[in-house]
Amino acid sequence: MYNKKQNNMKCPSCGKEIAEDSKFCEYCGVQVKKNSKPLLITLFVVIGLVALGGFGYYQYDKAKQQEYARTHSRSNRHDRVDLGLSVKWATCNVGASKPEDYGNYYAWGETSTKSSYIESKSKTYGKNIGDIKGNSNYDAARANWGGNWRLPTKAERQELIDKCNWTWITQNGKNGYKVTGPNGNSIFLPAAGFRRGSSLLHAGGGIYWSSTPNEYKYGSAYGLILGSDGQGVHGSIGRDCGTSVRPVVE
Repeated sequence: MYNKKQNNMKCPSCGKEIAEDSKFCEYCGVQVKKNSKPLLITLFVVIGLVALGGFGYYQYDKAKQQEYARTHSRSNRHDRVDLGLSVKWATCNVGASKPEDYGNYYAWGETSTKSSYIESKSKTYGKNIGDIKGNSNYDAARANWGGNWRLPTKAERQELIDKCNWTWITQNGKNGYKVTGPNGNSIFLPAAGFRRGSSLLHAGGGIYWSSTPNEYKYGSAYGLILGSDGQGVHGSIGRDCGTSVRPVVE
């Protein structure tokens, strides 16, 4: 006679107890089908865990997108970042598709690039012109990007220096500054050099125009000069110089 063991089950045909791992009933010979409940339970648990993981990733990705949307936005097809300052700063230079790209070079008060940046070809050198912010005839940011984009003023350039933390870094092979605002958001300003004549000079440093002219020297305007040893706003930059443009928007 079959001795009952601890892990037994009943034959689905004759009802007698047989070993749990039996393939055939030893009493009636019927083939025993295994109980699929444990397998189904395991399958449901796995599906549940996968679904839970997927939902968790969805929530994480959604949170990241919401955070990006909170700190980044677009104005007339271009990204801007809220640094916690009086204006929002563009993520790229005019003419660039990525933050580390140098982009185009413009003489002060001019809205297009050219092959040679010299005094005799400057459209504003020696002329008594007021602040050009938002004036599409002179402001390279407004003329090329449209909308409310414009050159930053001298004061807004100074605010960027005074209220932000500047860290010299290399981003995707390009040197420049990571500029972190009071709210923790940041932009990258590449050290794009500047153009004199037909040459690109001062690689490893850079100049960024402001909209503010030098009211005492009609051949100069204010701009941000940066290098690995520091940065500052200066008003003695020749208007014929070809420099980078990083726009702002209200």
